[in-house]
Amino acid sequence: KGEFVSLLGPSGCGKTTTLQMIAGFVDVTSGRIALGGRDITHAKPNTRGLGVVFQSYALFPHMSVRANVSFGLEMRRMPRAEREERVAAA
Repeated sequence: KGEFVSLLGPSGCGKTTTLQMIAGFVDVTSGRIALGGRDITHAKPNTRGLGVVFQSYALFPHMSVRANVSFGLEMRRMPRAEREERVAAA
């Protein structure tokens, strides 16, 4: 259904910058980014169809684990029933 990819390398080699560009958080200065054959270089972050988990991830401290996991799915306007099913499986 999906794929997990990891970037490995020494400190300072550009792993975080690369992930931020893929996610759409940082502008690409040259070249392009393609995902599944689709050019996403200028696509908005919420339309790219991917998720990124950084080493220092932020959670909402006032929300439960369930609510934190569900938040991103809700922001993508996933129907409640499907959201609840995915959160329960996580």
